[in-house]
Formats: sequence, structure tokens, C-alpha cells
Amino acid sequence: MELQGLQVRLFILFACINLFAGCTRAETPPKTLRLNYLTEVNSLDPRFGYEIPANHTVKMLYEGLMRVDQAGNLSPAAAESYTLDEAGRCYTFHIREACWSNGEPLTAYDFEYSWRSVINPELPTQGASDFYPIKNVEEVVRRKLPVEAAGVRALDAKTLVVELSNPAPYFLELLTTSAYSPVLESDPTATNGPFCIVKRRPHNHMVLKKNPYYWRADKVLLERIEISIIEDATTQLALFEKGESDWFGKPFTKLPLDAVPDLEARESLEHLPERAVYLYFLNTEKFPFTHPKMRRAFSLGMCRQEVVDHVLQEGESIATSVNPGKSYFPDGAKLEAARLFEEALLELEITRETFPAVRLSYCGIETNQRVAAAIQQQWQQTFGVDISLDPQEWTTYYDNLCSGNYLIGGLSWHARIRDPIYNLQLFKYSEDRLNISNWENGEFQALLDSAEQQRDPAVRLEILAEAEAFLMEQMPVIPIYFLTVSYAKNPQLKGVYLSELNEIDFTWSFLEPAQLSQPPPG
Repeated sequence: MELQGLQVRLFILFACINLFAGCTRAETPPKTLRLNYLTEVNSLDPRFGYEIPANHTVKMLYEGLMRVDQAGNLSPAAAESYTLDEAGRCYTFHIREACWSNGEPLTAYDFEYSWRSVINPELPTQGASDFYPIKNVEEVVRRKLPVEAAGVRALDAKTLVVELSNPAPYFLELLTTSAYSPVLESDPTATNGPFCIVKRRPHNHMVLKKNPYYWRADKVLLERIEISIIEDATTQLALFEKGESDWFGKPFTKLPLDAVPDLEARESLEHLPERAVYLYFLNTEKFPFTHPKMRRAFSLGMCRQEVVDHVLQEGESIATSVNPGKSYFPDGAKLEAARLFEEALLELEITRETFPAVRLSYCGIETNQRVAAAIQQQWQQTFGVDISLDPQEWTTYYDNLCSGNYLIGGLSWHARIRDPIYNLQLFKYSEDRLNISNWENGEFQALLDSAEQQRDPAVRLEILAEAEAFLMEQMPVIPIYFLTVSYAKNPQLKGVYLSELNEIDFTWSFLEPAQLSQPPPG
């Protein structure tokens, strides 16, 4: 009996210990955020890590002169303050007292070095076009002037002067993008943002930790971010539903189409209109898309509305422009498409029988595959020619796009700022690495230059609209649909900044403690 009584008392004791431990865990907010990426990060260096998801990771690790705060407003970041001259062309930034993750002081020279690296035509960087508002940068990129001629110079360790070619009302917003981050020349792995890298295993996972040297580290509540590379969205969904990740969907992963109805029915999804467009780039240096009529025929020969209604399920809308809010051509004008196709055949001196093989390439995720299959069928019905599909792994595919090893290539293009110049400037020079259409046109360039010289904002926007209309007439790229940011998150995750620019910021994020389940009454 005494032994049995002892066993009962021990049982009660251990039960109380477990209950106390459970209460303790619930009272201590977890401080590790778990994310899954669909594709590998090509680089953690802001000069090279330009595309998704690299740019999102760069923003966790680095901070530029300006940033977007939790309320969505522009605010000084690495710059403590700035001034602008009366002509609106010269900014002077005063760098705050801050350090790199290795303890070295952050200086204006770090920005000068990094920015000059991005615009250096000898380096395989991306995003040089983001720097075009700065004086002489276009001439530097075109190899007409040395890198040192660019309008960025450090007067001393705490003063950076930036001269613009023309007043640019969007320049401060541009400074929040990842390409404008600083890099420490003596230690390119050092970071100055809210987090720093702890370890990385390519194609598998990486771990970030809170940067103790960040100038406002006391505001960063997360201690750790664990990122896994899982190249199957369905597997990611299973992990999320098991509570083993805290975020599922954009901007890191495209949702599996078959999962959307169930997630919507359970009211698990959140949606945000996105300033991004899915495009089919046409390689204008490869036959038959050297001919603008052929390019326009392929654009008019697809019915975007059918794709949006029957393939996509996240509230996307058709795109007949590269910037939202405009329409420059009709959707699904198949009779006009057939007419232009016949004219192009005649002018190119070919027939349907001698028409070259057309390969439609894309990153091989499910949504892209279904969109490509739908458009393949539409084109084959409209033009009577064979279209082959070419899905590829992302890293290989992106390299092929940038090297011109494609004929038609699908790609989501995300605006980094809200000004329409951003999407248009992509097509200004054929030699820009991001202009994978390899198209340029003097008339289009003149329109962009004229717009940037305008002081009247309304006139400037009118000229930019004229430039976009010209671009859509020449059609080096086919807009298909505007995207949405669709995602599900751990309901305990709070303080996340997410915008229509596909920006996501975990600087102020935290995980609330789980609520203890209450025993049923009785």
C-alpha cells in the first residue's frame, strides 16, 4: 500500500513539473523564425543577389541609406540624415555611428565601393540600371567614362555625396532596394543589417542570427532565422500545416494551384495586390522574333483572360502593359494576330512549313507549367505551328536567360519602386544584363530621357505613358498577368512588414507565445 501511495505521489509530482515546464515555455516567446525557400539563393552579396529569393535574404542581412519602416514610410537607416540642394540634384548623406557584424565601423567609403562595383562593366553584377539616375552612371556602364566619374563620392568616413543627372522624385525610395546596400571591401561576408549569416549549406539550408552590432539591435526581437531550401511546394505546405514552418507562399514560394481552393475554404490565405507582372521575354536577336510584327502577333494570339479564369486561382488580373493601370492592346485578338503572322511570314520570306522550331522556356514550377501549356495550345491553334515546352531548374534557367540561350522565356518581374520608370528602364539598353530581350531602340531611349528631364510631374508621367505605348507596339516582351501576394502564416507571427512591392521585413517581427489549452469543464 505504501509503495502504491508513493507511486501516486510521484505521478502527481511529475505531472506538476510537466505542467510548470509547459507554463514556462508558453510564457517565453519563441524567437526562431522558420522559413522555406522554393529555390536556392544565388548569392548573399547585394551586388550579385538581385533576384528572388536572394534579394529578400540580402534585405535581412544588409541595410542601405534609407529603409521602409513598419508603417510603410521612408525613413533614414544607415544614413542618420540627409540634405538636398535647391536644384534637386545633389544629396548629401550623413552616415550614422554603426558597425558591421565583424565590429568594424560602417563608413561612407563602404557605400562608394559597393555602388561603384555594381556599375562597373567589368564585373558580372546585376542592377546597374537601378543606378541610372546618378550622374554619369549610364556613360560608365556603356564604357564611355571610368567608374570614378560616377556621381557618388565619399568626402570622408561619415559623408556621402550623390549627384543626380536630373531631379528624381523616386530616388530616396530607390535607396531602399537591395542593390544600394553597402559592402565591406576587406570582408564581403560582413553584414550591417538586423541579421548576419551563421552557416550556409547550398541547396539545403542556411541559418541567420540577430546581428549584435546592428545600430538598433534592441528593436530586433527574433534571435534566429532558419531557412530551408525545399524545391517542392506541396512538401512545404505539409510542413507548414504540421507547424514546422511559420510562412507559406509569397514572396518565397508560389502556392500549389490544387491547394488554393482548400486553403481559401479554410480562410487560411491572405492576399495583397502585387506590383509585379509575369512576362514572356522574346529574344529579339533570334529569328523569327527579330521582326516586330511576329512579336506582336504572338502577343495578340493568346487569350490572357482564359489563363486567369481557368489556370490561375489567386486573384491575378490580365496584363496588357508592363505597368498596372494601363492597357495598350486588346487581349485575345486572334484574327489580328493571324493577320500579322501572315504578314510577318511574307516579309521574312518563310512559310508555316519552314517556320523555325519555337521553344517556350520557363522555370519548371507548377504554375508556370500550366500557364505555358495553356498558351502553347492557344498559339498552336492560332498560328498552326508547333510550340515545344522547355521547363528548367531555376538556376540553370536564369543563367540561360541572361546569356541569351532561349527564344521565348517566362519570368516574373517585380518592381522595386512604385514609379513607372522602373519597369520601363529595364529595356533601355540591350547590353544590360537584366534586359534579356536584347532589345533597344533610339526613339524609346529618347522618350525616357525626355521624361527624366521634366520638372512637371504630370508631363513626366505623360511621356512615360508614351514610352510604354511605344514599347508595347514593338513588343520585345509579352505581358501576361499581374500577380498577387498570396500567403499563409503562423497566426502567432506578428510585426511582419509586407508590401505590394513584394517586400518583406522581419526586423520588427516576433512570435507570440502559444496559448495553453484549457481543460474541458467538468
